[in-house]
Amino acid sequence: MFINCTRLLLILCCVSLFTSCTAGRGSNFHEKPEEVSFYIGSPPPVDEDPRVAIEDPPVVMEKPPRNMFSVAGYKLNVTKLNDMQEQEWNGIIYRLQEHLQKYPESKISIQGHTCNIGSQNANYIIGLKRAQAIEAYLTSKKDISKDRILEIRSIRDTQPLRDNADESSRKMNRRVDLIVE
Repeated sequence: MFINCTRLLLILCCVSLFTSCTAGRGSNFHEKPEEVSFYIGSPPPVDEDPRVAIEDPPVVMEKPPRNMFSVAGYKLNVTKLNDMQEQEWNGIIYRLQEHLQKYPESKISIQGHTCNIGSQNANYIIGLKRAQAIEAYLTSKKDISKDRILEIRSIRDTQPLRDNADESSRKMNRRVDLIVE
């Protein structure tokens, strides 16, 4: 009798265990359990999808850096370089020529600036003449091709470096910028 009770207890435990394991899975206990896979190391190879085109990475061309060179200190209504400014330009032009040799596709924009004294029309003309004087200096004395010059323009007093409050601030605003791209 003792053995029969033990068997009965064992059977009840198995049934209880079986029903708790299959709870929530429906009445069909023969369902295939969800597959769980794991791996150690690198993942297994995956068949490539022929619909997905694999392209070579784009070739990145080195874009030339944008440089700006500036010479300020023009006297009021003066468009020509003085000796001190010419010495300053010589140092800038050496760096400019190095840049143009390294990046042969680079172009130069020359921008003439003025302070806020004078009419807009007069400042436009002065800024333009300053830019044209630098273009002539670059092309005639420094052997820079006119093809390398993208534009020459007058900015007038629309982009001041300083606030135009006094003569030293205005003098800094009377300048020519070379923008090399």
